[in-house]
Amino acid sequence: SAVRVALGERIDLGRADVAKDHTVYGTWLAEGDGCWIAGRQARVALALREPVNTSLVLEISADGFLAGGCERQRLDVSVSGAPVAALAIDAEKNLRAEPVLLPREVVRGHAVLDIVFGAPDATSPLELGIDYDDRRVGVFLRALTLRAPRSHRVNETLLVGEGCRDEGMFVGGWGRAEPTGRWTIGPRARLVVRLDGQAWPAELEFDATPFLGQVGRVLPVDVLVNGVPASTIACDRASDEPIVMRVPIPDASADAAGEIVLEWRIRDPRSPHSLGVSEDRRALGLFIRRLALLERSVERT
Repeated sequence: SAVRVALGERIDLGRADVAKDHTVYGTWLAEGDGCWIAGRQARVALALREPVNTSLVLEISADGFLAGGCERQRLDVSVSGAPVAALAIDAEKNLRAEPVLLPREVVRGHAVLDIVFGAPDATSPLELGIDYDDRRVGVFLRALTLRAPRSHRVNETLLVGEGCRDEGMFVGGWGRAEPTGRWTIGPRARLVVRLDGQAWPAELEFDATPFLGQVGRVLPVDVLVNGVPASTIACDRASDEPIVMRVPIPDASADAAGEIVLEWRIRDPRSPHSLGVSEDRRALGLFIRRLALLERSVERT
């Protein structure tokens, strides 16, 4: 019978028995702390202890084959035939518990999750002329972990940053935790929570500092709730202090299962390097420090 996986359990692909239990095809034998995808595709089957009716978060730890002129390795992820993520590994970023959202409509009711990893940039050391190893490799899978979305109560404040235990919320497009918050990175940043209770929030409130980088620059940000457009914010005020931003939550976003996916779409995110501010090459948008889903607007003094 299939080896079943509990939510929160780390699947260590460096263990030959574990890799064999969950791999359908497409990996070389486990070596060291993981196993290479053999060529350009691998398929993994994760049998759940019980079917779920919420979205899940898949955390992926992986390295890339970066040698002989290979500067980047892409990793595409699909579940039950539905694409869910397009990741990249380069000299500046390996994947360490990289969170990928598995939407509820893709995983709901499934006893086994059929996950396909694509490595379109795979090549062999022999082809590159750097070794006699003719195995085609691109991505070295280390570990996988499935988690349920974090529970959250309406009117509860969520602090962001180091020591805040916020990792379970973020599902793509975020920088590392810093002492007082996190940056959005690139054009899209998302987080997911599951409401604990019956109340549906009326407003999203968050403290954020935009990265502008030059006088007169405006940073438009679209905010969506469960895929429904909620507001567009034109950030044009540079400030070292966080700005309190409030967004009404559309009635059309209401979810009977109490799940909320918040999404910030950053138009034209820029790096400090591109604007001559610093050597930081990350495409920054908003630095978010705190957020809350409110049942009603709360005036603060």
